[in-house]
Amino acid sequence: MPNRGSRCRGSFPRRRASRTALHDRTLLIALIHATVRCFSVSFPRRPVAILAFGLLAGLLGAKTSFAQSPPGGRVLPADFVQHRIYVTAVTTEGDSLRMLTDTGGGTAVVLSSSAVRRTGRPVIDTLQGRRPMQVVPVPAFRTEGPVPQTRAERAIIAPSRRAQLVGYDDGRLGMHWFAGRIWTFDYGDETLRLHDTADELSFAPDHTVDLAFRTDSTGTRVGHHPRVEASIDGTTRSFLFDTGATTVLTDSAQGRLDAPRRIASGFIRASLFERWTNKHPDWTVVEGASPALGGSPLIRVPEVEIAGHTAGPVWFERRPDRTIQKTLAGSMDRRVAGALGGSLFRHFRITVDYPNARAYFQRLD
Repeated sequence: MPNRGSRCRGSFPRRRASRTALHDRTLLIALIHATVRCFSVSFPRRPVAILAFGLLAGLLGAKTSFAQSPPGGRVLPADFVQHRIYVTAVTTEGDSLRMLTDTGGGTAVVLSSSAVRRTGRPVIDTLQGRRPMQVVPVPAFRTEGPVPQTRAERAIIAPSRRAQLVGYDDGRLGMHWFAGRIWTFDYGDETLRLHDTADELSFAPDHTVDLAFRTDSTGTRVGHHPRVEASIDGTTRSFLFDTGATTVLTDSAQGRLDAPRRIASGFIRASLFERWTNKHPDWTVVEGASPALGGSPLIRVPEVEIAGHTAGPVWFERRPDRTIQKTLAGSMDRRVAGALGGSLFRHFRITVDYPNARAYFQRLD
């Protein structure tokens, strides 16, 4: 039987200094110590000390160069909350909107009903198929501000209660906001950076993976959900690259995981979830972790291999096979096993180059 009873405290650490920064401080202290030693030793030993000093200085230089964010571009006003990323955009009318950024989000922007009322957006009644729905024009962001405009034209209104439950705050920016741009998601320094060009960036081949997008018969990209490959339990599968993947926890799951109401996670097909639990009874399962779909469980996968790295543990929420395929059928180039989100990405600095369909993963620890 799967491990369904043990507690998992410590799986969701609060905000802390990046491990990269801590490593650099250690090297800096060692360099200062070496400098003192270099010029305090007797003359016969001084050449050896100077050589050691030079090697350490070179190591520090290489390390800090690696730790820096890619050059160029601009840093957005972003806030990382449990490995989920929010930006605060200012509209041309002067309204501030704090929005979840979600590479796995749909074609439309989402605004909470409270944000719509506060900003006075005109509401339009329309139909989605045969179902009535309300939308508003997407607000324009200040051109002199750091947050770029989305390519979506309309925003769906989400009831404030639902928006609060899933953690949208004022709304959500989805795939059209990311499309055609180059981004660096730095989960160590907790920065989101937008680059104007890839010419100034370096992509190490061993840690760069191809992304795939849905195209039409002419090869024109018609979907902007990135598909990426990763290996779990020795099998390589396709996943949605989903920075907004979120699990809303029940009270009991919060207590067991010592976690807040909303956590970054991933999603996995139910058929694969069952295969994992049958094969690996030692993998921790939290039953009824989320109120979604009558009580979706979570599974703790020890490690995931991606872009030449191995990282973990990673949490996945079970979702019905049909739900995953139906949700993504129109926006991805092929079937996927699920979605990878912040539960995995927290181990990396990731540069995602949408125009050139590639992603570079730099391990943080």
